[in-house]
Amino acid sequence: MNKSTTLLTGIFLMGLSVGLGAFGAHALEKLLEARGRANTWDLAVHYQMIHGLSLLIIGLLSDKKIKWFDFSSLALTAGVLCFSGSLYMICLTEIVFPLVLITPLGGGLLIVGWACLFIAVLKKYKSNEPS
Repeated sequence: MNKSTTLLTGIFLMGLSVGLGAFGAHALEKLLEARGRANTWDLAVHYQMIHGLSLLIIGLLSDKKIKWFDFSSLALTAGVLCFSGSLYMICLTEIVFPLVLITPLGGGLLIVGWACLFIAVLKKYKSNEPS
């Protein structure tokens, strides 16, 4: 993902997480409590918000020459879609299987995204050090 796409994706995910958080707290409150899924919904919103913010940071830090920033933003975006998306679907539909298999895949993608960001930042600042 390029710089502008990463920034726009981060902004979109953060705004959407605010809306979904409010929707869960108000419109879905009784449904989520009846299903025992209020904490699951909150977790999905929390992870979406954190990773939306991280995409903003990646967009600001990114360097065209270092592809690891692109890998990081792609992995984090896919991770949010899988992790938070599967949790939202579990909450709304009560369909646990096969959605429960997608959630850890999303978590794994989030970890990969953070590892790629680590490498990207290492490469960016290692190359800027005087020899």
